[in-house]
Amino acid sequence: FNGRGKADPVRFVLEAAGLEYDDVFLTSRQDFLDLIDEGTLDFSQVPVLQINGHNLVQTRAIIGFIADSYGLNGPSDLSPLQKYQLEEVYQGSQDFRSKFVGAPFALNRMPAEEMLQGLTEHFNKWLPLLEKLLKRVGPSPFCCGITLSYADVVLFESLLFATEIRGAYSKEDAETQLSQFPTVFALFSAVKGLPRIQKYLQSPRRIPVPVFEEATRYTKEVNIVLGREC
Repeated sequence: FNGRGKADPVRFVLEAAGLEYDDVFLTSRQDFLDLIDEGTLDFSQVPVLQINGHNLVQTRAIIGFIADSYGLNGPSDLSPLQKYQLEEVYQGSQDFRSKFVGAPFALNRMPAEEMLQGLTEHFNKWLPLLEKLLKRVGPSPFCCGITLSYADVVLFESLLFATEIRGAYSKEDAETQLSQFPTVFALFSAVKGLPRIQKYLQSPRRIPVPVFEEATRYTKEVNIVLGREC
């Protein structure tokens, strides 16, 4: 879809790996049905990454492929516990992110003020948990010291998504929202400062945050593609 959704973590990992890619958006129900009929989508779900003649589906599997192929799994000598910790950071980031992915659709059911209150409660619950986790994992500034991993990139994307949505309604920038969580903010700042990430964030290819009119456009388009409305 022409929005951030479940594809945005993949985009950021592609950017961190230095890979060029094209976004191909579904804008009609027929676009989606054609992919299914062609056998492109194993589970009739998007996103899909088409690379080297393969159709890769499922966000975590796609990210794992990119990380394995382009050196984003951290140092080669990680212990099983350290590998688990990277996966824990990844999984935790996606649980945290899920509330914000649903925010544009929540606006169809409740006023923006009520939606923002729910997001703020979710944010305030999760940020101390992420801070505690990162202190235990020991980012300096990343989860694996000075070596970037997929977990760092995906957590950054989740934090950026959350702070941009909340900031659009509360007028608080990311630094203000994250300032009480120094370990989280250190990782956030380190990933944001990477030249490839900076370039992407400043480019016209960056998809707008789904708030206000953009949220209306995005949710309508998703519903049409999925056959939820005509």
